[in-house]
Amino acid sequence: MKEEHFTRLKEGFFTAQELAAWFPFFASTSKMLTRLDSEVKRSNGLSLLDFHLMLHLASDSDHRARMSDLAEVTGSDPSTITYRITRLEKHGWVERDRVDEDRRGVFARVTETGIEKVAAATINHVATVRREFLSKYTAEQLDQIDALFGILATSLGLPPHPHGELVDELEATL
Repeated sequence: MKEEHFTRLKEGFFTAQELAAWFPFFASTSKMLTRLDSEVKRSNGLSLLDFHLMLHLASDSDHRARMSDLAEVTGSDPSTITYRITRLEKHGWVERDRVDEDRRGVFARVTETGIEKVAAATINHVATVRREFLSKYTAEQLDQIDALFGILATSLGLPPHPHGELVDELEATL
C-alpha cells in the first residue's frame, strides 16, 4: 500500500525543473508580501490590501471604481472588499457612491485625505520595494521579470501594468 501511494505521489509531483522554478517563486513571493504588508502597516497604518485598493482608486482619473472591479483587480472576494472599504471609510479615506445607471452597483471613491494618505504610503512602499526587490536585479533582469510576469498577469486576466496611467503621469512630471 505504501509503495502504491508513493508511486502515485511521484507521478503527480513536479519535475526537477518545475520545482526549481516554482519553489523559489512561491517562497520568495510569500516572504516578500509579508514584508511589504508589515512595512506599510508599520509606516502608514494600512494593510497591503488597503494600500492596493487606495492606490487603484487614486490611479483612476475619477478616483473611483466599482466595488466588484476592486474585488477582481485585487483577487479578493466581494465580502473582503466590502469589509476593507468600510474600514477605510471610517478613517475618511474612502467614500461610497451609487452607480447612477445601476441601482445595485456601488462605487468606492478615494477622498482628498485618502489621496494624501496613499501618496505618503507610496513613498515608503516604493523605498521598501526598491530595497527588498528591485535592487537585487540588473536593468536587463528587470526587463526579463517584466516580460515573464506580463505573461502570467495576462493569463490571469490582469493587465501587466494596472497603474500605467499613474506611471505615465509621474514620468511626465519628472
